[in-house]
Amino acid sequence: MKYASIIPLIGGMTLGNKKIVGKNPEAIFSYSAFQANDSHIVNYLEDVPYFKLDEMSEEEKSNITEQYAGLDFITTVCPCAGLSMMNVNASSDYKSNQWMLESAEYVLSSLRPKVFWGENAPGLYTKMGRPVVEKLRKIASDNGYSMSMMKTSTILHGVPHRRQRTFYFFWKGSKVPELNYYEEKGKELLDYLNEIPEGSSMTGWHPTGSKAVPPSTYRPYQWWLKKSGMNHSEFVRHAREKKCRTFFGYIHKMGLWEDLNDWAKTIDWEKMPKPFHRHGHHVFHCYKKAMMGKGWWDPSPLLVLEDVNAVTGRMMCHGVHPQKERLLDLRECMHLMGMPHDMTLNHEKEYNHIAQNVPVKTASDWTQEVVKFINGELKLTEYDFIRQSNFKQKIEEAI
Repeated sequence: MKYASIIPLIGGMTLGNKKIVGKNPEAIFSYSAFQANDSHIVNYLEDVPYFKLDEMSEEEKSNITEQYAGLDFITTVCPCAGLSMMNVNASSDYKSNQWMLESAEYVLSSLRPKVFWGENAPGLYTKMGRPVVEKLRKIASDNGYSMSMMKTSTILHGVPHRRQRTFYFFWKGSKVPELNYYEEKGKELLDYLNEIPEGSSMTGWHPTGSKAVPPSTYRPYQWWLKKSGMNHSEFVRHAREKKCRTFFGYIHKMGLWEDLNDWAKTIDWEKMPKPFHRHGHHVFHCYKKAMMGKGWWDPSPLLVLEDVNAVTGRMMCHGVHPQKERLLDLRECMHLMGMPHDMTLNHEKEYNHIAQNVPVKTASDWTQEVVKFINGELKLTEYDFIRQSNFKQKIEEAI
């Protein structure tokens, strides 16, 4: 089985492929815009050839196209900001969506593997992503491929991590297979984090900059622990029993806004050193929004117990350990993505590269399905396009 990656970013997809195939990819293709993100997997798989397509002459590109044409499969992790629920400007014509189209055009017209597939934001599966999907279907059809999609979450693959994503597949031929569904129960978060070997790289690393909100220094949080008489571990368990995932969410649900606001007014926040002066502004802004019956962008600690929401830049700056009064460290976030314990970022400031990633377990499960297809072990449908939901365990659309 021979495969390659194009735009792998930090490399979760590639490592998921390797887990099933049992060997490194034949090559990694990308563009200079992604060199910093790709550097982690390129350094980790140091013997794998790395090609930046936009820095190559037409002759060089023609040579590598000829060398790597007809692989079993190729995978990609194109930027997802264009269709991300975290992006207030997300839309089908967002600039970064072009990478999905450009990579599909190159791979399907030139390299022509048996399967080309990638991962993107949940929005690709929705109405917002439909125009992008239609363009992808046109590229597929023009090059003799059919297309399917799968909506899933990493928690359905046995990892305590609620990362909803869309996988999209191009199958050589006019009919798509129906993929098997996954619903694997895994360990709870604390047991999962305890798998990390002592002395692993990046243990104790945390995001740099003022966006990070450690619970041990977040003044509103410390006020509440003192007032309630609970320690951090007790409060996290209590808040999660109340089905609250953030500290301010707990304040709101328990009707404690007035108490918190009255306390915040007793402090001269402008005289507080950075970044503590911002904590009072957090309280006043969210209190005002809550009193108006409006929602707010919650800047308070994220309380995790049995599982975590998607590992994003925000989660890494706000997600607290369920027992220890600190943020989850970057090694723990890497483990939630399934990355090897000996794989290391160049610096803490690159923490957001962890979020621009595919959890290895999710990737390996779908790699398993792709390998089954290549080996003739999946039944073909009568359709050239289907959308499957791993949540509902059924086909939601077939054309």
